[in-house]
Amino acid sequence: MEDFLRASEYPRNIGVGRPPEPKDAGIWYRVGLTYEALGEEEKAREAYRKAASESHPEDSPLQYERGRALRKLGMDEEAKKCFRGLLRAGALREDAMGHYLRGLGLLGLGREEAREALTEALKLDPGLYGAKKALEEF
Repeated sequence: MEDFLRASEYPRNIGVGRPPEPKDAGIWYRVGLTYEALGEEEKAREAYRKAASESHPEDSPLQYERGRALRKLGMDEEAKKCFRGLLRAGALREDAMGHYLRGLGLLGLGREEAREALTEALKLDPGLYGAKKALEEF
């Protein structure tokens, strides 16, 4: 785990720093899960806090990861806002991404209709990896 965390650092010698708006919510959520499985609760909470602190537009799948991290931190209402935002964003589109966003929102809210939305996303774009991964959560 420590090697993974060290690999995620931006080295000073290449002259490029971390982007001002990171897109690592999914990574930090999974780091939190890993620490939780290892029984390292404080490290898990810190990883979830990092995921939850990111800011993403409503139509970003990273809102799903952010919402899951918020839920792990006991911030259920904030998590629901993320998931509802994904539903709103998905409703504005009829393409694979629209169904995917809707599916993530429904999945975050614990609704069975998520399976249908994610399956539809994959029918329209069989290469939509995120939809495949989300379906595995059922």
